Amino acid sequence: MDNSRAIEFELRKRDSLFMLRMLGMLLTGFVLSLLAPLFLTMLYYWVLRLWSYHYPMHLPWVFGILAAICCISLYRLEWLAQGGSLQPPRDVRQPKPDPGSPAETYGHLGTLGAVLAHKRTPMSAVSEIFLFGPQMVIAAVRKMLIHRRASGANRKRIVEILSILMKLPSGAATDKMLAEGEAPDQLSRALSYLLFYDWIGISRDGTKVWALTETRREMKVPAPAASA
Repeated sequence: MDNSRAIEFELRKRDSLFMLRMLGMLLTGFVLSLLAPLFLTMLYYWVLRLWSYHYPMHLPWVFGILAAICCISLYRLEWLAQGGSLQPPRDVRQPKPDPGSPAETYGHLGTLGAVLAHKRTPMSAVSEIFLFGPQMVIAAVRKMLIHRRASGANRKRIVEILSILMKLPSGAATDKMLAEGEAPDQLSRALSYLLFYDWIGISRDGTKVWALTETRREMKVPAPAASA
């Protein structure tokens, strides 16, 4: 059964919802970024209450100053935690990692590496609470940059790759997916698009891709029988 039309429809639907989701992340993240200065302002207020100051008139100024300081500090910290760069790696000439081991930058995978790179460094529990807002904002910005780059992939090629992977029980080697006359970066863009929307999975070293079980279930495609 040909699922090309169903895949194409689903791709268009996810694209149309993408910017709406990113806008929601930006707005929510910005509001949550004010948790730290709000907490410090309330702490400052209660300290003043202990000294019989019932309502200091300069409290809004204190909140504004703390908001500026906290946002600059927290956004910088989160920026470094997510790799220190909003731009995905572009150097496709970097050497490949050892088989089965995760790559450091995934630069050898081109656009596909942009989706895999910038794994976030975890912080302490208290820090994570105050970094939740900045994390959403910076993640949304990075996703929009990667989405813009991956969207340059040929739509028909994306559908073709996904159709092929759904027929393979254990996936395929990444380099074997390269079609005749196709540039490696074109394949990289198509695979990054599918990976970006969680249609496919990829090995830690980026050498193998496969269709996710959820993808087959959503497209109502039965899992192919494993070859003996």
